[in-house]
Amino acid sequence: MARRSRMSVLKRQREAQKRQRERRKAEKAALKRERRHGKKPGTVMASREELIGLGIVQPEEATGEESESESETESESGDGKPE
Repeated sequence: MARRSRMSVLKRQREAQKRQRERRKAEKAALKRERRHGKKPGTVMASREELIGLGIVQPEEATGEESESESETESESGDGKPE
C-alpha cells in the first residue's frame, strides 16, 4: 500500500476537528433553545401509554367504522386496482 502524504493526513485531521467543533456548537445551541423554551436539560417526556397507565389521559376506543375504513384502504392499495 502506498504511504499517505503528510498533507493529506493533516487535511483529514483538520476536517475531523472542524466536525467536532460544529457538533459541539450545535449541542450548545440545542441546550440554549431548551432552556429558552422552558424545558430543563435532561427532562424526559412521558409517553401516551405511561399517561394512560397513570390515569391522567383516557384511552381512546377504536370504533368499528375506523377499522373498516383502514381495511378498505389496504385492499385498494394492495392490488393497485380500484374496486
